[in-house]
Amino acid sequence: MIFWWTGKGFLTLVIVLGVLILFGWILQGSGRTLPDTPWFWGVGLIVAAVINWFVGRHYNAKKIAAVRSIRFRDTLIYRARNKFMSLPFETWSIPLALFGGGMIVYDIVR
Repeated sequence: MIFWWTGKGFLTLVIVLGVLILFGWILQGSGRTLPDTPWFWGVGLIVAAVINWFVGRHYNAKKIAAVRSIRFRDTLIYRARNKFMSLPFETWSIPLALFGGGMIVYDIVR
């Protein structure tokens, strides 16, 4: 798999992997009290999405301030300095949160 970034966009991958590793350690350290189910990992992805959103907004704050549109879409896709795979790296929080929410719903429904 190939990843590309500009500026500090690589932090998206670092944040996601770091949070999932932390959740794995929590799961191992809990013994048998926490089940290894999709909802647990879904919560981990949602936590990673929230952290990624705030870190990305912090690093791209100057470019976000320069956006002169009131449309929400324009605050998600703009010419950011810090990108991950050609998108501002906080924009990746949306698919992460959706995927994490989908894992939680899947675990509830099945």
